[in-house]
Order: sequence, then structure tokens, then C-alpha cells
Amino acid sequence: MIQIREPAVADYFYPADSGELSATIHQMLHEAPVLHTAAPKALIVPHAGYIYSGPVAATAYASLRPHRDEYTRVVLLGPQPSGCGPGPGHERRRHVPHTTG
Repeated sequence: MIQIREPAVADYFYPADSGELSATIHQMLHEAPVLHTAAPKALIVPHAGYIYSGPVAATAYASLRPHRDEYTRVVLLGPQPSGCGPGPGHERRRHVPHTTG
């Protein structure tokens, strides 16, 4: 069974409005410094509220931009924030108020 979790902290750590959220993310990515590095094999990216770690996360993700045609698969790993729920291997989805535009 697929579980869809609604945003629990929208408007606390990131904008609840999808347009504002999209604009915030695009602005952070636009302001991220350009890094001239080899294609990363892995990234460790913070996921605290955007006001705390957004620019650092944007810099990490922006480092992928010059190499985007080199990737065929991306795997995201992260903790279960609440510590509850089914373990790995269960399909879970989150409703994220974001549009890629």
C-alpha cells in the first residue's frame, strides 16, 4: 500500500505556497556558486529548513548541473523524520508543495 504523507511543517521551515516555494528554490539554485569539479558520485546534503541550510543544499545540487547528461539513475537516502512508520522497502510518498516549472 502506498502511503502519502501531507506536509507537516509547511510554512515553518519552507513556504507552504507552491509558487513561493518554487521561486525560493530557483533563487537559491541561481545564487549557488559554480563549482568546476568532476561529476560527483555521491552528495551528502543537509535538509534542515531552507533558511538554515538551503544555500548549502543548493550549492550541492547545483554542482550536478554541468553533468546532468551523465546521470541515468539517482538514489535518495534519508532518515524517517518521525522515527515511525514502515521500514526500508515499503513504498512511501510525500506530498510536496513544489512545482518544477
